[in-house]
Amino acid sequence: MPDADSQRDKAAVVAEVYRSTYEKADTPAENRDVAVQMFQQALATDDDSAGKFVMLRIARDIAAEAGEADLAMCVIDEIARCYQLADDEAGQRRACLAMKLATLRRASTAAVARRNREDVVQRALAYADEARSALWFDLAREFVALAVDAAQETRDRVQIHRASRTAEVLNATAAAFQAIAEDAELLEVSPTDAAAKRSVGMFYCFHAGDWEAGLPMLAECDTPELRRLAALELQASSDVERRVELGDGWWLLAQTQEGLSRANVLRRALGRYEKALPDTQGLTRDKIAVRIARAGKELAPQVRYLADLAPSTVVVNGSPSEAGVRIRQPCSVRGEEILHGLRLHPPGPKTSSHAAYQLDGHYGELSGSVGIADGIPAPRSATPLVFRILGDGKRLWRSRPISARGDAQLFRVRVGAIRKLELFVDCPGPHRNAVAVWVDPILEK
Repeated sequence: MPDADSQRDKAAVVAEVYRSTYEKADTPAENRDVAVQMFQQALATDDDSAGKFVMLRIARDIAAEAGEADLAMCVIDEIARCYQLADDEAGQRRACLAMKLATLRRASTAAVARRNREDVVQRALAYADEARSALWFDLAREFVALAVDAAQETRDRVQIHRASRTAEVLNATAAAFQAIAEDAELLEVSPTDAAAKRSVGMFYCFHAGDWEAGLPMLAECDTPELRRLAALELQASSDVERRVELGDGWWLLAQTQEGLSRANVLRRALGRYEKALPDTQGLTRDKIAVRIARAGKELAPQVRYLADLAPSTVVVNGSPSEAGVRIRQPCSVRGEEILHGLRLHPPGPKTSSHAAYQLDGHYGELSGSVGIADGIPAPRSATPLVFRILGDGKRLWRSRPISARGDAQLFRVRVGAIRKLELFVDCPGPHRNAVAVWVDPILEK
């Protein structure tokens, strides 16, 4: 990394060259544009290490002050790629995470738009998991605290749940690590101790979710069944019988676990079963299918956006469609920015559109709202639209006719026993301005 004097000299040059650009930027969007311009200029600079670093640093800071967490994190990744921040690889990773934490805090304070606030939450949670996996619990806790605060600002149930769940996983992992600390120290002086290998190996696999680190220890531990399963895992074989055997072994072991360790072992069994299923038949296939369904239901998050599920079918006016239904472009209803919504616009007069989702009984309730997008050019759609929700072919909910721009209607339906969920939008007349939106529907267990 360039020394302080070099950075100061280059900062003066950058300020002179870009002063007019800085001064013209007043809004967050304009500041983002300046940060992008500075980032691009830094990427194109290969013959001036100090100058490149200063431009990256400035781009990072401007992006953070504009509330643009994603952009700021991309800049930091480039800094870590090009410059030595610590003496070794682990130190480099930690220094990079520490820089991201400080920058995310600034971005969180500056974030105004809902999209920017959610970016802070998602980034903080991802880095908390990264720090947890590296056993840097102090750093992970700081990321989690930032995520929890930012999630509360969004007032979004999904974001709040994700932050709270990450905090629970972090606390459970830290407690489990504390419990095996003596065994970890024992392996430093007695690397063949089979009991210590079991303890530490189970921690890495069952709590930290780091199977690559834990399996070699379990393969040499003092428990025959763990040794057997670990040895099978370490064999480079894609044999279907081996996958079924591993699925069965981890499934039975999961029944003896609870909490985080149960979830991680069950997830391992699920992965082995899913790979084996296409090549099995008869009773074995039926058993695997049942267990996949049971594991899927147990491991499904408590709260999630419906948009995070891929639709099993999308039908436009009676014909299958390859078009996606998740909203990707800026959209709002009644002034609320839609980030996890679905679009099902009727394609013509007197037509319907619908999307189907396989819930398989994993969730208990679906809630959200429906409406006409704010951006239509007329005060209302040419024809009132009707939104419908069906579960396994039976009507669960039907909206009143909606036509006014920005109009919306809330819904909340029970879906606990529903395997197939279907969303419909009906347009019984001309379809001008029929921009139908399902506003961030949420599934809850």
